[in-house]
Formats: sequence, structure tokens, C-alpha cells
Amino acid sequence: MDYKQIKFRCPEADSFEKTKIALGGIAIYDSSGNLQSVICGCCGGTFSPYEVEIIRVFEWLPISSAILGE
Repeated sequence: MDYKQIKFRCPEADSFEKTKIALGGIAIYDSSGNLQSVICGCCGGTFSPYEVEIIRVFEWLPISSAILGE
């Protein structure tokens, strides 16, 4: 498995009012480089590859203090 920080959106999400807004999250890829799922950095929900549009893949940014709330 390979994990990447990403910017994404959910273009078909009926329940998400502002679908054009980009969200941050973690993309999970299998060993062949195929996207398996995305974990949303806003709500912690998971999305299938068919539910998201990846806008940008980032190099890892330090997020530990944000997770800890410091």
C-alpha cells in the first residue's frame, strides 16, 4: 500500500452541498498504483475511487500537530 496527501472533490455527491469545494485527504493506492480509497481530512469518511476527482497530489506535509490539536 502507498499513501499520498491529496486535494480532491466529490463531483457527484448529493449530500455534500458545496461539491465544487476542494477537500484535503489521504489517498490509498495498491502496489500497482491503483487508487483504492480516499480518507477525507474534513470528516474522516472514506470514498471509493469512483466518488472522487483528485485535483492534486502533494509531497507529505507535516500534519502531526494538527491531528493532535496543538
